[in-house]
Amino acid sequence: MEAEKTLRLLAKAMGKAMSDSEMAELKELLLRHPEQQSFIEMLHNIEAVRPAEESAADKEKLIQENWSKLQHELVGMQTTAEATAGGERIKHIRQSRVQWLRYAAIWTGIAAIAGGSFLWWNYAAKQHAAGTAVAVLKQVSLPHGAPEKTILPDGSTVWLNAGSSIRYASNFILNKREVFLDGEAYFDVKHDEAHPFLVHVGNVVIKVLGTEFNVQAYPHEGRIETTLIKGKVQVQIDGKPDHEITLTPNEKLTVINKVFVRPKAPEGQEALSFQVQDVSPRKDAQIREVAWLDDKLTFLNEPFDALAKRMERRYGVTIQFTDTLLKNESLNGTFENENIGKALNVLQMATPFHYRIQHDTVFLSQ
Repeated sequence: MEAEKTLRLLAKAMGKAMSDSEMAELKELLLRHPEQQSFIEMLHNIEAVRPAEESAADKEKLIQENWSKLQHELVGMQTTAEATAGGERIKHIRQSRVQWLRYAAIWTGIAAIAGGSFLWWNYAAKQHAAGTAVAVLKQVSLPHGAPEKTILPDGSTVWLNAGSSIRYASNFILNKREVFLDGEAYFDVKHDEAHPFLVHVGNVVIKVLGTEFNVQAYPHEGRIETTLIKGKVQVQIDGKPDHEITLTPNEKLTVINKVFVRPKAPEGQEALSFQVQDVSPRKDAQIREVAWLDDKLTFLNEPFDALAKRMERRYGVTIQFTDTLLKNESLNGTFENENIGKALNVLQMATPFHYRIQHDTVFLSQ
C-alpha cells in the first residue's frame, strides 16, 4: 500500500536513517501524490521543535494516545470539524486527507523519537494484528458547474449541486449508513430497515429508511431546507427526540439559524422555530426546489443577493454589490444554458443595473 510505504520512509527520514536510494523513492511517491506535500512541511516543523530525549515508555504512551484519539474521531465521525469540513476542488470519490491525519498523530510520536523511528510501525502492526479497524473518510466534492451523480456503497444515489460535498466512512455499510453534507444534494436512498440512513447537516440529523429527498444547507446561509419527494423522513435537531419533525411527500422543512422556529411557543418554553410548507409542481410538473437536477437555476421572488450566491456556485465567480439597495431587489426566472454574461443581461430586463466582469469577479451597481 503506497500510503504505508510513504509513511515508513518518512519515519526513517525522521530518524535520520534514510539512504540516498530511499530518499529518491520517497520523492517519487510524493510526486505521484502532490496533495500530501503539506504533511512533509508539517514533519519538518515538528522535527525543528521536538524534545531531545524521552524514555521508551513515554514514547510508546504518546503514540498510543495520539492513535487512540484520531481513531475515536474517525470511527465516531461526530465532531463539528467532520460535519463542516470544506470540500476540495475535485469531482470524484477520493480517500480523504483524514486518512493522513490518522498518521499525523503517529508522526507526533515519531518526532519525539531520536533513534527509534520504527516504534510507531510496531504499534500499528499490533493494532492490525488485534483486528482494530480504523475508518477512513471518503469524500465527493463539486466546486461549481452542472450537478454530479455518485453511487454510495449501499447502492443509494446522490446528486450534488454546485459548491457541495459529502463525506462518509469507509465502513459505511457495516454499521450505520451516515453521510455528512455541506451544500445541497438530492438523495435516492436504497431501502434497508436494518440500517437507517442518516444525513448530518450542521446540528440537524435527517433519518430515512428508503426515500427521495433534497437537502440544502450551504455554509453561512443560516438555514437548512429539507424537501421530501417520496417516502418519509424524520428531521431531528441536537439529537433531541422532542425536537423531531416528520415530513410527508411534497413537504419542505426549513430550519432557521440551526434551530426550529415555532411561531407561538408556550410561555416558559424555549422558542423552537421551524417552517413546514407544501411544495407544488409548476405547470411543467417540476418542483422548483429540485429543478437544479436538470441543471436549471430557478428563482421565485428571490432577493438579488441570495440569487447572486447561487450564481457564484453555478458559474464559478465572485459577485460583489456596490449598491446595497440592489441586493434587495426581488427576481423571478429560470436559467438553463446561459453563461454568466447572458444571465446578467436577462436580469437587467427585470431590474436596471450595470455590471462589470474582471477575471472571475463580477461587480454590480445601479
